[in-house]
Amino acid sequence: QAQPAFSQAPPASAPAAASSQADFSPAAAAAAAEEIANKSAEVSVLRSRLQQFERDNIRLQNEVAAAKDSGQQGEKSKQQRVEIERLQNELRYAKQDMVSFEEERRRLQ
Repeated sequence: QAQPAFSQAPPASAPAAASSQADFSPAAAAAAAEEIANKSAEVSVLRSRLQQFERDNIRLQNEVAAAKDSGQQGEKSKQQRVEIERLQNELRYAKQDMVSFEEERRRLQ
């Protein structure tokens, strides 16, 4: 982890040249490169997680849309069943009427 800037400041008795030389030491450069690599890896992991969340979000939105559609289809299906039952009853009564009228016609002949 990076240390705060104030903790890296040289002691007041150290000359300014030593401070600038310490900032460019191989150890500091290696530490900075390692920190950059760690941050890059962290960004990569976070980007991957974000992409997974986006895929999951799209999948869930599709599931919700499908559930809404099936709910609407279920309601439509129920309405169609009620309509079919009504028409079947109407047809049954019409057939009964036809039989009755046919019997009446025969009787009157």
